[in-house]
Amino acid sequence: MQEPKIVAGRKMGSFRAFLLAAGAAAGLVWGSGAAAQAGEADGDLGRYRRAEVAAEAHWPADDPDTGAEYRSALAAFDEAAASGDPGHPGFGRAREAWTRLAAGGSAGAVYHLGILHLYGTGGAAFDQVRALRLIQEAARNGFPPAQTFLGLLAERGDGSMVLADEHLALDWYTHGARGGHCAAVRRLVDAYEHGELGAAAAASEAAGWRARLDGCRRR
Repeated sequence: MQEPKIVAGRKMGSFRAFLLAAGAAAGLVWGSGAAAQAGEADGDLGRYRRAEVAAEAHWPADDPDTGAEYRSALAAFDEAAASGDPGHPGFGRAREAWTRLAAGGSAGAVYHLGILHLYGTGGAAFDQVRALRLIQEAARNGFPPAQTFLGLLAERGDGSMVLADEHLALDWYTHGARGGHCAAVRRLVDAYEHGELGAAAAASEAAGWRARLDGCRRR
């Protein structure tokens, strides 16, 4: 599976703003609004987690991406985000737990480490290229939010660091949707209804994806 092409070293600040706005637009991590569109991440740390909380009650306890240590890391992140203090120790506790889980094969932990590098918090160096590489790794290992994120990047491009590729976007959205990720399912419904992302308009295909919306999740 290919990934969005990164042209390293170009317009790094605008690329971070692009990542933040892209995630916000898909309802993936940072919420929405002018702050996210402008790439002002600090005000959106709490919304990053609140967008996902509703689905967590249904997570299986023995899943490496949803088990006790993973939940504990999310709780530490929540506490830190709610404090409004970018130096809150909860960010560091979350990073330490996700680092251990990532070493054990948790794709979700790898994804969240990427988010910490995007913000440059919790002891994770601010490094947007590393952030994207980690999100790509999580996507390759089957974490649906990361797959949807790559679909969005491939669909939009940013005109400098990420090259747009609608066929690649359709592939990644399909992976994310098959994993039950709501943002990907919604995007496929629109794509097949209107003939977007290089797909021919197909009412039956759109209806099939629409039927999955009731069971989708925002992990």
